[in-house]
Amino acid sequence: MATDNRDLVGSILGECRLERLIGRGGMSSVYLGKQTRPARYVAVKVLGSQLSSSTIREDYQTFLIRFRREADIVAKLEHVNIIPLYAYGEENQFAYIIMPYISGGSLSDVIREKHKLSLQQTLIYLQQAASALDYAHARNVVHRDLKPSNFLLYPQDNRLVLADFGIARIAAESPYATQETTLTQAGAAPGTLGYMAPEMLRDAKNVDYRVDIYALGIVLYQMLSGELPFKGDLYAVINKHLSEPLPLLHQRDSAIPADVDDVLRKATAKVREQRYSSASELAQDFHRAINGASGETTLGSRPSSWNDPSGQPSSSVPASPWNTPTPPAQSAYSSPAFQDGSPGVAHPTPVRDSSRNAAGNAYTDTPWNDMTAQGRHTSYSPQQGYQDTRLPNSVASPPAYQPAQGYLTNMPAPTKMADTPRYTIPARRRRRSPWGGLIFLLLLLLVGAGLLSFWTTHRNPGVTLTPTSTPLTPTGRAKQVIQEYYADVNNRDYKSAYDLLTPGFQSSLGSYDSFVRGYQNTKHDDISFGAARQVSSGNVDVVTTLRALEARPQGDVTTTYHLRYRVVYLNGSWKIQSGVVV
Repeated sequence: MATDNRDLVGSILGECRLERLIGRGGMSSVYLGKQTRPARYVAVKVLGSQLSSSTIREDYQTFLIRFRREADIVAKLEHVNIIPLYAYGEENQFAYIIMPYISGGSLSDVIREKHKLSLQQTLIYLQQAASALDYAHARNVVHRDLKPSNFLLYPQDNRLVLADFGIARIAAESPYATQETTLTQAGAAPGTLGYMAPEMLRDAKNVDYRVDIYALGIVLYQMLSGELPFKGDLYAVINKHLSEPLPLLHQRDSAIPADVDDVLRKATAKVREQRYSSASELAQDFHRAINGASGETTLGSRPSSWNDPSGQPSSSVPASPWNTPTPPAQSAYSSPAFQDGSPGVAHPTPVRDSSRNAAGNAYTDTPWNDMTAQGRHTSYSPQQGYQDTRLPNSVASPPAYQPAQGYLTNMPAPTKMADTPRYTIPARRRRRSPWGGLIFLLLLLLVGAGLLSFWTTHRNPGVTLTPTSTPLTPTGRAKQVIQEYYADVNNRDYKSAYDLLTPGFQSSLGSYDSFVRGYQNTKHDDISFGAARQVSSGNVDVVTTLRALEARPQGDVTTTYHLRYRVVYLNGSWKIQSGVVV
């Protein structure tokens, strides 16, 4: 199966001719295609947009399994607010999915154009999103990557549809489940950091539908404010997801009822049991909150505790016309003016959210795989172990990295050669000792042996004597790689640090420039090691603690992170494959 589809314009896949590239994500590209039978314009999603020929086969096979799974999931979901699947195929060494080309752009485009939406516009989009999620959740399908760019809009009626099930998961007990559907790359945290629930950051395998409720709450906040709630570098955003409530919108905009903040905080509660039990319940509470402000309905009193939400999930949400909001005047993925009159249909949104927050937070809406979501990894000192070094920002005159004592803990320190002793012939005495001749003979023998050794060594210049050392164990080598990574980060040698990541990990972090930007605020990282175990031949898991010194507006702050890294042996060298907060 081929892994590079950057030059497919003009190619034929199935009954579709690929007209132009309209989107690219971490593991796929989306093309505008013209289908011959039936005659229509479609979106063709092709696996392998960022995978180069050097990507190891194992990584590609993992992506291929996910790609097939996405097709299987979407094919089984028939709902007016979920993008349908036309066809799936594997031919000409490419895997591809054919879907409608939706020309109305995405919810991300709407937010970017309008900055923030009115309460009623927000309600209309929220109700449709909730309807799609309730349908998927009822079939034990968890999307796990909700964000505005994954909600597409039909231009004719402004209908919203949920797309991009590339990392969706079917719960094991679901009748839709297969042996492939629970695939999650070891140690990876799939999703987009700005929308990730705390449990996704801690253990991406131990999640349920409530991660979608959390993400929908973040999307709701973004529709109302025009920006993500949590800003900063990678580790700052992670910390906020884990411990801080959403900022209060009513304090910033009095037009937003205070009850809306209650809805948002319940939807994004840090403990998942405290969140809404369904997406429609969230939409109904939001409906009450905003209409209560105009006297139509009132929001019930705020519960004293959200540990046990009351009420049964609602089976429906208030109906509303789809055509009330005005779609964006110009979408980044607008349909061309086709001469044959074929209706424009917008592409399935690329994996990456194109929106960026006005505050310049480049890390909260980019995919978070293997660790990081983009950026940072850990630094090491044997005394303190691994420490998570999330997105450092370059700081003037950073402290020079000083390797901790015993940096290569399993390598013996080189020993200094002792100075060669000098031999002097004793001064001749008046009386010759009877032993003089014997001593002189012994000295001659020693000198001769030395000359012989010198001659033997230098007549074979290819033979060198090297000190012997005990080879590192796989766990020792894995720790050493992580040490090297953080040493490079602390020395601002980001290229060397980036090269210590597997191609799959690099791809998940986006571009190299994004990786470097992830360290803009970090001044220094220290790491210490916890447990390390060899999972299989060439695969080692290492638990680390990262202490990151970061520049913040209020001054330098040291933050501690607990991480688990997967280090693998590939093509003759050890590389970091993934990292996840634990």
